[in-house]
Amino acid sequence: MNRNLPPVTWLRSFESAARHSNFAAAATELHITPAAVSNQIRSLESHLGFKLFIRMGRGVRLTDLGEAYMQPVSKTFAELSSATSTLFGTAGDRSLNIRCSMSYGALVLAPMLPQFHAANPDIKIQICSTVWAKAIDDDTIDIDIRYGDGHWDDRYIQKITSEYAIPVCTPGFKESLPGNISLAELAGLNNIEVLGSQYQWSNLFDHYGVNHDSSTRWITVDTTVVALHYTLAGNGCALVPECHARQMIDTELLVQTVEEKLPLQSAHYLVVARHADNSPDVKRFCNWILDLNKGPLQTLN
Repeated sequence: MNRNLPPVTWLRSFESAARHSNFAAAATELHITPAAVSNQIRSLESHLGFKLFIRMGRGVRLTDLGEAYMQPVSKTFAELSSATSTLFGTAGDRSLNIRCSMSYGALVLAPMLPQFHAANPDIKIQICSTVWAKAIDDDTIDIDIRYGDGHWDDRYIQKITSEYAIPVCTPGFKESLPGNISLAELAGLNNIEVLGSQYQWSNLFDHYGVNHDSSTRWITVDTTVVALHYTLAGNGCALVPECHARQMIDTELLVQTVEEKLPLQSAHYLVVARHADNSPDVKRFCNWILDLNKGPLQTLN
């Protein structure tokens, strides 16, 4: 720690007095007495070894050194204020802190959140993304959108919707294939795997009784976002949750390679933190996302 730094209370009095050019106005802003402001500034000047103000009959003005010092002090307080508001909100703010996977946040929430904001402009949203799901161990998280089997120890858990994995590719890649490709032919193509879900290709082929060779799966990535971008680059087919690919299919960036799809045992769930289960804004968000997926909200116990 730098022991040459003066106490923050002295700096606050200096910054306020410099901004108002008046000790009494600074005292009113800081909810202390003018004498306290004067004493703190005198202590700051003694600490620095230089005068910062020229005292006048009806106020004060900064010395040249005071002017030079005011700029970094004012900038530092502004940055601290901005960082505090951004990270922790301000008194009276209504905000929701939501954690979800990087893929769900980018591919599912991002296209939908403007609808929620339009209906709830008074609620601020902060998204915290993660790659691998885990229990909520952060008191700042209100809602966790978690992928898995739903067998967790959290108090409130509700499945958003049942899900399927579908094989997708670009329209150009599909057009390069001979005719209407079959699932058996798909098994022989360059297929992209997602780490943690690489078994899904085998499950898809096994589900429909198709022989397959895992050696054709030439690349493994760690998120669906990356898998879809490899797919968009024309590098083959990816097998991903349908909800992750839906916007790209709707905008014709991708197409479903074959009609077959794989029912998934895992799904995305709403997991509400204990400290937030009575929050009206949490209930509003949960109702909104479940309504989009046609699911009823269960009572938060």
